[in-house]
Amino acid sequence: MSQASGSAASTNLFDVRDAAITPVDFEPALMIPWQSGLDPVTGLADRPWFLRAVAISDGQRGSDSIDVGIIAIRVNGLRRVIDRDGRPAGDGFLLLTAEVLYDWSRGDDLAARLGPDSFAILAHTDGAGLSAAAARLRVKLGDAGVPATVGFAMRTPQGSASSALRVANREVGKGSPPATPAEEIASRAIAGVRTAIAAH
Repeated sequence: MSQASGSAASTNLFDVRDAAITPVDFEPALMIPWQSGLDPVTGLADRPWFLRAVAISDGQRGSDSIDVGIIAIRVNGLRRVIDRDGRPAGDGFLLLTAEVLYDWSRGDDLAARLGPDSFAILAHTDGAGLSAAAARLRVKLGDAGVPATVGFAMRTPQGSASSALRVANREVGKGSPPATPAEEIASRAIAGVRTAIAAH
């Protein structure tokens, strides 16, 4: 970039001398994923964003400690779906999962995709509320046609949200072996991703 063009950009965007800075609202979903903190497939928070939120949650503990729990989710059989029906079918499963988790991405709670087939929710609730939320999530995922294993754990007074995440992930690991999704579920996943692409 030439000095002239750099100077022009500075004048147009950051005219500090005249204090003429116009606030701009960026749509996060339109930003580059690593800039926005969003997973590029599902639009949920990505792993770094989620882990930062977990660390912040632990840093805010004190006299006004807030109950915090973690729900971990694994989409079962995702690799088999991709191998059998292709990447669009796999993305369809991920989008169906994200649709169910979207309601937990609002307010003080945060839903994220942590890995190829893993998701998590940082929930501000007590033990009873977390257990009820996990049970509700299992039902909603089943209704959406997503075969998934769900685990959860509360942050203990002596522990951290990070340790709760590890416990919840271990609970998922103890779950039933990944089931092979039925053909009609895979077809629904493909239809879901096609609808999402058409909407964009």
